[in-house]
Amino acid sequence: MFTSSPIQLSNYSAEAIVYDGTLIEAVKTENGFNVKLSVWVNEQGELYIDPKNKLLAGHILSGENVYNAKTEFVGTVDKESLTADIRKALAPAENLYYERCGTCHRAFDPVKYTNTRWLAVMQSMKSQAGLSEDEYKQIVRYQHILTYYEVSY
Repeated sequence: MFTSSPIQLSNYSAEAIVYDGTLIEAVKTENGFNVKLSVWVNEQGELYIDPKNKLLAGHILSGENVYNAKTEFVGTVDKESLTADIRKALAPAENLYYERCGTCHRAFDPVKYTNTRWLAVMQSMKSQAGLSEDEYKQIVRYQHILTYYEVSY
């Protein structure tokens, strides 16, 4: 299942926010899902799906955590917070991408470039498109998710 909105999870010593579009383990319950996310946490408190920091999954909100190590976060979420459809999970970011990156020119196919190339393109377009830091991060993450999970449109 993929998170369709940001969710808050915890481990033995920290609270974290998990971003929408993150692949997460889920077990259905009567009222929602029990979820678990295994991630690596870097020194900045960012959560990554793999140790090479390829896909940002969230960040530490508060508490102590072991950094540069794998850890698990768990919680219970309502059924509206998860979806099996990655496209549904990415819809808000996709809309933002086409709305903001297609204003002055046709928006490029989001799977056209590698992650490294997208970072360069987005960094050069950030100020021209008037993107806030949060919008910039959301669009870059959207492009990285598509590449990471090899989603085609």
